[in-house]
Amino acid sequence: MTGGGPGRPRRGLGARFTVKVMWGGFEVRGPDGRRAEGPFAQEGEAQARAAALQAAEEARRGRRVRACLCCGGAFYSEGCHNRLCPACRRGGDGMPASFQFAGATGRRLA
Repeated sequence: MTGGGPGRPRRGLGARFTVKVMWGGFEVRGPDGRRAEGPFAQEGEAQARAAALQAAEEARRGRRVRACLCCGGAFYSEGCHNRLCPACRRGGDGMPASFQFAGATGRRLA
């Protein structure tokens, strides 16, 4: 779910921390639209805090235990793009023969 109507939280890649102008300053709102932090006297302070909260949230959501696609062992992945454990990423010697590729053509051998 990437977004909803009024009052519905946004989830997924579109979920962002935003800065809103309020009476007397600025505040940081979370992906659900509720106040996360504030008030701040300057917009720059609020923008910096929103960026820090967003980075922390992305790090929290991305890093988790996954199974290696090569050996099947469990490891801490940095996100969906990171699906090989460090040992398999370094060597590649644990790959079954059916997953070996033929040079630059990209065709599988076997």
